[in-house]
Amino acid sequence: MTEYLTGRKIVGVRALTKAEINHLDWPAIPRQQPGAILTEYIALDLDDGSTLFASQDTEGNGPACLFRHAKGKLTNYVVHLVQG
Repeated sequence: MTEYLTGRKIVGVRALTKAEINHLDWPAIPRQQPGAILTEYIALDLDDGSTLFASQDTEGNGPACLFRHAKGKLTNYVVHLVQG
């Protein structure tokens, strides 16, 4: 996998489209009550036209989370964007 990512640059961060979510057969994000947190699945677009997103397993059975390690601290991000 590293050979595919080495030298790539993230050129966009966006929500997966409805078509992408349907293709993966993942559950749609339900609309929530006013004042509740609205979320979307995160997609990272790379400079070669490919897209990265997290899945809970190698079969793509559902969304998962990403982890960030910076300055000795590990943070995980459920694969959702908080909109406000």
